[in-house]
Amino acid sequence: RDEFGVEDRTHRSAYRYLAAKALRTHINATAGKLSYFFMDLLSSEPDGGRTFLGRVVLELNEGACPRTCANFAALCAGVAAASAGESKTRGYVGCPVHRVKRGGFVQLGDVIDGSGAH
Repeated sequence: RDEFGVEDRTHRSAYRYLAAKALRTHINATAGKLSYFFMDLLSSEPDGGRTFLGRVVLELNEGACPRTCANFAALCAGVAAASAGESKTRGYVGCPVHRVKRGGFVQLGDVIDGSGAH
């Protein structure tokens, strides 16, 4: 079975096309109302290389929660201020993924020490 629960993979390209078309339509319809961020997920290989796993599209509703969206945008851009006494900035770039639930969620974002405890 593929990620859509279908045995016959001949329809895979049609599903991807329809999903991309629906996403483009939604983004165009909400232009100026919502912000979008993209997170590319990469795997670290033993030889030091990286493999592209996919892209997550994140939609932020700044009208509903402006401070949360501004904080998240700063973390995505890698310019979030660290806690008092720390000189470095924080962000999701290079942040390890701790857990993936197929068809559900991706857990990442420990920008403090990468252990998944924060």
